[in-house]
Amino acid sequence: MKFKLKIRDKLLLYILGTSVAIYVIAFSYIFNIMVRDARSNAIDLTDQLAEKYASVAASELNQDVAVARSIMSSHTKYPDVNPEERERFFDPILDLTLRNYPKYMSVWTTWELNSLDETYQKKYGRSRVAYYRQSGMLSKRVDTVDTDGDKVGSLYYSIKVSPKEVLMNPYYDNYTGREGDDILMASVVVPMFVRGSFAGIAGIDVALERFQYLAKEMAKIEGSHAFFISNNGNFVAFSDRNELINKPMSDYFGAETDKHKLLTKVAGGHSYAFTLETGGSEYYVKLLPFAIGESKTPWSVGILIPMDEIMKKVRTSSLTFFIGSILGLLFMLYTVISFSKIITKPLNDTIHVIERLAKGDIDKSMEMSVKGHDEISDMRSALNNLIEHLNRTSGFALEIGKGNLDFSYNKQSVSDTLGNALIEMRENLKRAEFERNERELIDKRNTWATGGQAKFADILRKYSDSIDELAYEIISELVKYLNANQGGLFILTTDSETHERHIDLIGSYAYNRRKMLQKRIPYGVGLVGRCIQEAETIHLTQVPEEYVNITSGLGDGTPNRLLIVPLIFNKEVFGAIEIASFTEIQPYQIEFLERIGESIASTISMVNINLRTARLLKETKLKSEQMASQEEEIRQNMEEMKSSQEEMTKKIADYTSVIQSIKEISYITEFDLNGRIIDINSRFLQLLRKSRSEIIGKYQGSFSTEHLNIEDFNEFWDKLRSGTFKRYDQEITIEGQKLKLSSVYAPVKDTEGKVYKVISLTNVIE
Repeated sequence: MKFKLKIRDKLLLYILGTSVAIYVIAFSYIFNIMVRDARSNAIDLTDQLAEKYASVAASELNQDVAVARSIMSSHTKYPDVNPEERERFFDPILDLTLRNYPKYMSVWTTWELNSLDETYQKKYGRSRVAYYRQSGMLSKRVDTVDTDGDKVGSLYYSIKVSPKEVLMNPYYDNYTGREGDDILMASVVVPMFVRGSFAGIAGIDVALERFQYLAKEMAKIEGSHAFFISNNGNFVAFSDRNELINKPMSDYFGAETDKHKLLTKVAGGHSYAFTLETGGSEYYVKLLPFAIGESKTPWSVGILIPMDEIMKKVRTSSLTFFIGSILGLLFMLYTVISFSKIITKPLNDTIHVIERLAKGDIDKSMEMSVKGHDEISDMRSALNNLIEHLNRTSGFALEIGKGNLDFSYNKQSVSDTLGNALIEMRENLKRAEFERNERELIDKRNTWATGGQAKFADILRKYSDSIDELAYEIISELVKYLNANQGGLFILTTDSETHERHIDLIGSYAYNRRKMLQKRIPYGVGLVGRCIQEAETIHLTQVPEEYVNITSGLGDGTPNRLLIVPLIFNKEVFGAIEIASFTEIQPYQIEFLERIGESIASTISMVNINLRTARLLKETKLKSEQMASQEEEIRQNMEEMKSSQEEMTKKIADYTSVIQSIKEISYITEFDLNGRIIDINSRFLQLLRKSRSEIIGKYQGSFSTEHLNIEDFNEFWDKLRSGTFKRYDQEITIEGQKLKLSSVYAPVKDTEGKVYKVISLTNVIE
């Protein structure tokens, strides 16, 4: 039986009896006392410096916050300033502030449009006014943004939702527009309130160069470094490393950032101290936060003190003791060298293999021969197992890199961390590929639906004057867009004499050809009749034989999928769209067709209303001409006066009946020649949710969300006063609901042919 002597036993056997224990204990005790005192004094000095400059920096930024508050206060103290006077009243405040503070790059305010104009009903949209320095001169910029909605996730939106003072994180910007003129700055933002409601923000853009001077001034100790850090963990200033400015802490502290959770501590405003080893030197690091105004985003000041500087006196004092002790070390060194000869060779060979492995060099030929029964032989055996395992692992990784995600892999053991990680990576890659394909499919479908809605909205606008052309364009484009084969558009019609309802086919399309078909279906009969009667979509994957009677010139194949969608607007069914296809109709295509159906129904409703209005206007014109003819006959023949008067009375009654009919189906407004409302029918007042007193005297378009400018308004009414008919489309918001209105403005002339008022007939588009 071989005697197995451990390396640990060999070391104890050769080194035991030396004076190492005495040397280490004595030297360590004395040296540690000296180091402790020196470190304590240096740490106290570092903490005092950090506190001093944190106070200086906080004072600087709090002064900026106070200026921003004064701008806010001056702008909100007089909320009732006339809109025309706002620029003259408030702009000098911004101009004077920027002139008095050369360190500021810009001062500005942003107002909610509804706080500036009480007639503006939207809860979004804002006006910005900014004074800024550009090439040594002061410039002004005014613009309006977010009129289509607030940008969720933006700084302005977060302040609007949760109003509070904010010191933004540093950023590079310039006001010259020239490349290379960027400077590091930050914005101080204060919310503004008018009558207890959020009205906007006031802010200052502050240059941060002054913090670089503070950082250099703070680094007084030889070899020390000082810096300032913003709330997001970026360097605002660094005493001797300009390239780190506005770079993350991790660029300097590396892995220590996560180890000490520095970003969390800076963001939370926590004081923290730790030691850092970098460049072969050890540093004591102190981070101290300072608050700015009432913001929840404190910044921090930091300082690094080199331990080598602290230890200079310690080394000098301990040198004498060290020289005396070195003799003992030399004897111990001799002993270690003697023993190292026994283990140097096998250890060097093993180290060489490990170094190759550390560099990523993995080869089967690297396996080592195993001799003996000590720790070195155990090490070599374990190393050989590691080489074999790494070879298998690298092969697996190569296959995964080639995209072979189904390649098998056997773990070394249950606790094989690398193997588990690679298998988990393979599963994650599979899952990511599946999710990517799903996202691409959803994005493709959304793009398809959005493009289709825009396409058909344009068709509905373009062909809204002809129901037949509208029907053909809609059904032909739908068949093409859905990759279907056949289609028809049906509308629900009521007979003017019998008042019976039936369904007419007004547009059909099959196999890339227009079909001129005449087809009438009794109400409630067949699949189309049932769809319209029940106002529900019908989707058949097996079409009854002989059902589809539209065939191509190439054959008589019958599509095996049928989709019938009702055209519904304001809970009223106007008709149906029938689509037949050889291919499967997907749920997203059905949903798209249902949304398009609502727009088609809205357009059909508008066309019907316009046709009825035109017919009534034509009848009114004819009756007016008849009345004029009768008046002439009265002047020519006095003997028939009584009969003519009776006839005229009857005609006037008919005319009144026609006007009343128009008032029942349309929204009517009367204007004087200056564009002021002088009368409005009750039906229109009910739509606007307003009383007559709130409307009479208002200018045309005053309840619209989009006002005409003065030039367009004057041009519009000049044409009306000259006798030209005009059309005007507008959008209004009633109790949060948006409505689109289409109005026809008709000049009304007196007996001499002069226009004395204007009547508008308005219809709801959608």
